[in-house]
Amino acid sequence: MPDSTTGVIYGDIGTSPLYVYSSTFTSQPSWLDLVGALSIIIWSLTLIVTVKYGFIVLSADDDGQGGTFALYSLLSRYINIVHRNPSEKGVRLERYRTGDLRPGARSVRRFLENSPASKTLLKVVGVLGVSMIMADGVLTPAQSVLGAIQGIRVVNPSLGTPVIIGVSCAILVILFALQPFGTSKLGTGFAPIVVVWLLFNLVSGIYNLAIYDYTVLKAFSPYFAFSYLIRNGEQGWRSLGGLLLAFTGVEALFADLGAFGKRAIQISWLCIAYPCLLFAYIGQAAYISQDASGTAWSNPFFSTVPPGTLIFSLILAVLAAIVASQALITSTFQLLSQIMRMSYFPHIKVVHTSHAFHEHIYLPLANWLLMIGTVIVTAVYNNTTSLGNAYGVCVICVTFITTCMVALVAIVVWRLPVLVVLPVWLVFACLDGMYLSAVLTKVPDGAWFTILLAALLCSIFILWRFGKEAQWAAEHMDRLTVSGLFVTERVDGATLGQGHPTSSASSSNSLTSSLQTRTQAVDTAAPTATTSSTRRKHTKTVTRLHPVFGHTQISTVPGLGIFFDKSGDLDFLPPSFTHFVRKFAVRPAVTVFFHMRPLPVASVPCAERYVVVQLRGSDTCTLTCTDNDLGDEHGEEPQGGGHGTSPYMYSVVLRHGYADDVLKPGMARELVAQIELAISRNATRQNNNDNINNNRNGVSRDGSELKALHAALEAQVVYVLGKETMRVKHQTGSVSLRGRWSPWTVVRRTLLWAFLWIRENSRTKLADLDIDVDKMVEVGFLKEI
Repeated sequence: MPDSTTGVIYGDIGTSPLYVYSSTFTSQPSWLDLVGALSIIIWSLTLIVTVKYGFIVLSADDDGQGGTFALYSLLSRYINIVHRNPSEKGVRLERYRTGDLRPGARSVRRFLENSPASKTLLKVVGVLGVSMIMADGVLTPAQSVLGAIQGIRVVNPSLGTPVIIGVSCAILVILFALQPFGTSKLGTGFAPIVVVWLLFNLVSGIYNLAIYDYTVLKAFSPYFAFSYLIRNGEQGWRSLGGLLLAFTGVEALFADLGAFGKRAIQISWLCIAYPCLLFAYIGQAAYISQDASGTAWSNPFFSTVPPGTLIFSLILAVLAAIVASQALITSTFQLLSQIMRMSYFPHIKVVHTSHAFHEHIYLPLANWLLMIGTVIVTAVYNNTTSLGNAYGVCVICVTFITTCMVALVAIVVWRLPVLVVLPVWLVFACLDGMYLSAVLTKVPDGAWFTILLAALLCSIFILWRFGKEAQWAAEHMDRLTVSGLFVTERVDGATLGQGHPTSSASSSNSLTSSLQTRTQAVDTAAPTATTSSTRRKHTKTVTRLHPVFGHTQISTVPGLGIFFDKSGDLDFLPPSFTHFVRKFAVRPAVTVFFHMRPLPVASVPCAERYVVVQLRGSDTCTLTCTDNDLGDEHGEEPQGGGHGTSPYMYSVVLRHGYADDVLKPGMARELVAQIELAISRNATRQNNNDNINNNRNGVSRDGSELKALHAALEAQVVYVLGKETMRVKHQTGSVSLRGRWSPWTVVRRTLLWAFLWIRENSRTKLADLDIDVDKMVEVGFLKEI
């Protein structure tokens, strides 16, 4: 897919020839200064983009995903540095001593795992990298489009700034309006534009090199780069802030990895973008060195195009600038999707625009907010010189963060010797640090805006994660098992309606012990069994709420109850069910715990979509499973749950892809059909076993279970959803003797209040439900965090 990769990723870095030299020099440069600047550009593109990103960083993907947050996610899978949701079902990982992790790497891992400060630092750095790319995504479209539209002044010098701003804003609005078409269509459509643009720069560079000054090729010697910095001193160091614009957009190579793939990015860079950009800067330097007017440096691209191609180059530059914005827009979508999956941002609507590629996505809310921010920045800064002061800070910060995190990946994940990683890290860290120190001088001149925006985004991400961890802790403490919710009693049949237990009845503290008592009765002698059978004619087992919840008798009502289960943990009852039973003291005749599990594929075949588990007594009987083993990488293996509050209770896991339309009216009949299919398959398997296995599994052979399912479906269907309301807990233990809260308590309560405010005003995952509204019930419950 190198063609569409070129159309999306290299638009940003490909349009840098529009403004690099004009952002570096303030007057006509000498030949030595020009060649020195060109040498820095050549070796920056070679070392930072080609070597570091093209061959090293792209290899540090997290299951195909790129970006600084993907690096943090990758590290968290090899180092215990992340606080995970304790309610999530997953694979338990145990560390075995294999001996292939060297002592130095083991020491690094141990330090990161045992140091709370290092865990917090890694988290903040990972999130800060994402925030800076997004902040850069606000400036990139403005910088690229303004740089191209300002070229109109070459044709019409009298054109005013308001016209330039108006045209630029209109183009940006059109670009963002095209985003719903998806990355695939836009990449395919933009690819010819970027390819023609790069080839035009290649031809123009070769032309200028041949006609004007081929001696600028001496810039391939790094001697001129070092001599430039030494000769110009502080001024040369400050000029690095303009020269780094030559590789702005490099972060898109890694951030868009999930959308295009490592091999496509490497091929398109090495074969197309890299050589074209080298000749573009070389050709511009050749022309500027022989420019008699001394003004070509101020508009390096349009002043150096071959004769007769000015109008064509102007149109092409505008089109390329539009495409240049696409790289950071796509990166923003990718990174937001990653942080939502890691619970660092509220759920917003995600639209998958391709059936072939999972990471080709469109986020409507993010798209329009990004458009508003870009238009405002374009109107406020109104020229590329002012934008250049704000532009690039985030880029070099992200490259420095990436350098450090990839070094940790090389030590802990790739298991390279520390003595091998350290020298390589020092080389790239020094390069990044040199640029970073230079660009920080621009903070008072406009770079403060991107730093402030990145800090604001980072604060929101950290705040949401802090609140989610508090929410997980509260939900984990509030989980209930069957024995924690129900008790069973033997009640005299004559007094059953009054609910008084007989004097001879024994009350069990859980349904499991009741079932064990019944199992033991089967093994007793015949006279005892007869006596017990006679006694059971006059008594009946009833289910009540646990005394903690009022000891109310539970009634059974006709119908099918589908309870949405967020965690899918069979060891615990879903909150929607526990609060429904506690509030209404009833249970449906047939109960289904429904859990949805999204998979990173476009579609899951119907035959592999459902996993049905029958919950009965003290064990869980898997009625059916997919063609995949239940213990596969998706973690489908059910575990013992101790359910048994109803003779007809099931857990249904729906595995679906992002393109599957699974929540729709009439879903109850589909679930019942899957349960019936599961029962039938299980009965067929049992026919091949002995009678002992049949009795033990307890599947009815007379079809009573299927009749009960049909009767419940015809009686009524209710979808029960949990509505979780949260509030900040009053922590009396944190109050001092003077009756005042400790400083940390005040900060914590403030952060939690902010989290709850965002939570109340954000989109929920259930907003996408398309089921029968008149059959839906929301059960509200309160949790304190």
